[in-house]
Amino acid sequence: MSEQILDYYPILDGFLYKAALKCDLRFLAVALEGYEALRRSRGFAQRIITVPEDAGHTAIPNRNVFRYGQRVVPGSAFWAYSFVAPVGQFSVQVRDNCSDETLFSEVLLGSGTVSQQARQNPLPKLLVIGAPGLLDFEICSLSGTDTTGVQFLLWGGEPKFREAA
Repeated sequence: MSEQILDYYPILDGFLYKAALKCDLRFLAVALEGYEALRRSRGFAQRIITVPEDAGHTAIPNRNVFRYGQRVVPGSAFWAYSFVAPVGQFSVQVRDNCSDETLFSEVLLGSGTVSQQARQNPLPKLLVIGAPGLLDFEICSLSGTDTTGVQFLLWGGEPKFREAA
């Protein structure tokens, strides 16, 4: 009986394009519902920040920090992240350069399986970047050796500005 009732709930396609995602009280459905207004707005263009840009040639030093600065359009919003890495433990932190506020900080495990790691993981809240739009990324390897093939992706959108006529 309960399965028949669940079939009548609306389907949320969200950012992940999952047709089977139903309206329920689990984190993923609630997070996607919170981003509904942003998803429907036409004023944003997709933006994916990739750190480091060339993961095959950039080594993350063992027990040291790889730092990367990225300029984004003020007003950009980010809703998910992906983390691809070989087997090991890593620490990732994203900060607003001007206010030094930590926007994201997490210890992430690399499993070496790209298909599992490349999926989008919704952030607990929408990250909206203020002016002047400078982000600092820090990735630290806790795996015991310098590691290549590590990449952190921040998924979001940036405002589309119209040129003055």
